[in-house]
Amino acid sequence: MIIDAASNYFKHGYPWPEDWTLVGKKEVYTVEIVLKLGMDPKSEITDNLLLIANRLALGIANPKALTASIQEWRKCWARALYPHFGLPDPTKRRPAQ
Repeated sequence: MIIDAASNYFKHGYPWPEDWTLVGKKEVYTVEIVLKLGMDPKSEITDNLLLIANRLALGIANPKALTASIQEWRKCWARALYPHFGLPDPTKRRPAQ
């Protein structure tokens, strides 16, 4: 939810009005989340994104941390879903024949 809201802000925030309470219906949910996270409509877009990165402990000291975090999240979901769909887990090694 946080990453989704931050990415929506980054992709679509430029045309938002200066007063975020005046955004369209599609943006209201994103605006509610980014405001709760501390973003400020008066701040630059990069400052708001850095704020979110810091809130997620992904500050500028480790710019690849977000990628690693998302990759690990994806792997965990995949491992959980392989058995659900009857698929072999490719991360588990098969015995050599």
